[in-house]
Amino acid sequence: MSETAISRAVRTFDLIPYILNNPGVSIRELAEVFNTSEDQINTDLQLAFMCGLPGYTPYELIELQISDGYVSVRQPQVLDKPRSFTAEEQLALTLGLKSIQSASNSSQVTERIDSLIRKLNLNYANQVNVSRENLGNETLSKLSTAIKSREELQIEYISKMNGQASTRTIWPLKIYFENGFGYLSAFCLTSNATRTFLIGNIKAINSSGKKYEPILDQTPSEIEVVVLCKEEIKLFLERMKRLVISVDNSSDKKYPIKVKLRISNIDWLARTLLRWSGYMKVESPENVKQRVKTLANDCLANYSR
Repeated sequence: MSETAISRAVRTFDLIPYILNNPGVSIRELAEVFNTSEDQINTDLQLAFMCGLPGYTPYELIELQISDGYVSVRQPQVLDKPRSFTAEEQLALTLGLKSIQSASNSSQVTERIDSLIRKLNLNYANQVNVSRENLGNETLSKLSTAIKSREELQIEYISKMNGQASTRTIWPLKIYFENGFGYLSAFCLTSNATRTFLIGNIKAINSSGKKYEPILDQTPSEIEVVVLCKEEIKLFLERMKRLVISVDNSSDKKYPIKVKLRISNIDWLARTLLRWSGYMKVESPENVKQRVKTLANDCLANYSR
């Protein structure tokens, strides 16, 4: 029986967190774990190369490394954890497990099922339904006020993945509702990225006393960067083609390809250049060259501690 597009997409999404937790895993092992053929895994990985977040430039795409039959994830985007169950899926799984438990006479099976149900219920208990009718509650009131006044906040947040608490410094941007749950979209200074928080999992909110400027006002203008590259990374350049303005020959024999890029994220390019150190280098402008140098020195300082 042939696969559906949905089943293939689901397996592809499950591949990424598995590879991330098992770097250097072989394609043969992936085929065994996911009960499919090696050819199909190769096809799925090619699909993963084209997946990512809206925008679909190299900034947002999933980035994999495949070498001699072994796979690693360089940039998982949001697929760094296995997919979460919905409330309906959790309820169905819990009922199914209880049915199996009631039909089993094995104490070992009973203990394992109890453990699974506790984990499922922990995740479900952490998801507090915040409906539109509850907009007047204290948490939503504080968040709404902070969004209007562009106020930086410190929140205590319970992870829906593992139930652990953490303190985050955020710039709240937007409140929205989906499937009966309230969510907060915010720029998280702790992780230096935009994050989505389940409002029911926010246990404490405190103002830092600081204001932030609108995120859009802080988006850097696009700049043109010239990089010199080796022949070995032509495939990577092909993936970056949406950013490429021109490709020419270089007079540098070690780096024979000259590529002009249009980018808006200097730090992303700097990290990319460090990742491909020895295969790419910046020719211009000078501020990008200095940013790469600074990041490289910071990495070396971390290893020398």
